[in-house]
Amino acid sequence: MFTSILKVNRLWKYISKKSRTALLLSFFLMIISAACEASSVFLLAKILSLINIDSEINKLKDFLNRNFIFLGEENAFLFLLISIVFIFTIFCLIKVFNCFYNLRVSALIGNELSYKAY
Repeated sequence: MFTSILKVNRLWKYISKKSRTALLLSFFLMIISAACEASSVFLLAKILSLINIDSEINKLKDFLNRNFIFLGEENAFLFLLISIVFIFTIFCLIKVFNCFYNLRVSALIGNELSYKAY
């Protein structure tokens, strides 16, 4: 493992400053994407538990009626559904952007290293 760290350190010296910054941003995006993925799994598990237990559905109805009085009961459920779909869409877009950016950065670094090697 220690030799792998030395190899990465050696490769780090051959990468330009622009690629280093892009690599750090890519790492940051990976962490954000992982947090979004964990949040979506947690949210999905919570939704499935709400569906399975009738007492939890009644608690949800009471919560929606108290906090979203201006929407009404049916519109409150619709608002909740649209909010959940919107959250999942945002998480999905972050994941897609992360994949796109990682591919771009890896291609940039690969081209840079192959240019310097030959």
